[in-house]
Amino acid sequence: MDLPVYLPVLLVLSWAAVVYEGWSSWEKQRRLKCFAREFATTAKGRGKGLFKAAEKLLGWYGSKKEIEYRLARAGNPRFIGESVGHFYASKLVLALVVGLFVGKEGLLFVAFALAGFFFPDILIWIGGKKRQEQVLEELPVMLDFLRRSLAGGTGMPAALAALPERLQGPLKEEAVRLSAYYNITYNLDAALDDFAKRVGLDEVDNMVLALKQSEHTGRVKKLLYDQCEMLKTRMAFDQKKSTQNRANFLPLVSVLMVINIFILVGAPLALRLMGDNFFHH
Repeated sequence: MDLPVYLPVLLVLSWAAVVYEGWSSWEKQRRLKCFAREFATTAKGRGKGLFKAAEKLLGWYGSKKEIEYRLARAGNPRFIGESVGHFYASKLVLALVVGLFVGKEGLLFVAFALAGFFFPDILIWIGGKKRQEQVLEELPVMLDFLRRSLAGGTGMPAALAALPERLQGPLKEEAVRLSAYYNITYNLDAALDDFAKRVGLDEVDNMVLALKQSEHTGRVKKLLYDQCEMLKTRMAFDQKKSTQNRANFLPLVSVLMVINIFILVGAPLALRLMGDNFFHH
């Protein structure tokens, strides 16, 4: 008896679905375990060797927790932002290397050493601003999803667990951490506060406040809807303003292009004519 043609296809699709669900479950558990180890390590204090020594040496530079949040906003870049110890060690190493090899001695050594010392701060600041822009682009999606999920009766743990699948980029990474934090601690306020500090945006602070208030007022749908609409309006205005600024800048660009063409073409021609007249005399 011949098997229907579609039966092997159904079997393959069924196995694919089972494998996908198993992989998703394993990946979620792996993320939870990784975060649990990180959470435990943070509570004990981390860092060895040079990183730990640098962390102690530059303890005056700022609060350890605040530095951790600054690095998180930049996405914890490798080598300079993986931990507070890495950050401080990179500052010391760059200060010595730049000071010795560029400044060499005297006041130049001091000036270039200071430049090397603060260079990681500049990189962290630039990385943080870029990452915040990416988060802001995805934030309306997050607000809209939470609004629909919570208003439809979905519990907060289920909504947070499903949230990363709807997002992209840095906000997806932070949503994964938010869900893991909540699943480990079962403390929604602490998880939301950690999420807001790691992102560092006023819009996220307002969202966190709305989610906290929703536990008492039950008006989460309206609060999140209003914030989502305001954010979309602001982003549309910013985009329109940016387009207008570029349009206003175009005449200046045209003038500069004409000047450059004159310098590149007209100046050599004028010099050649002046040279010919000089030799004729």
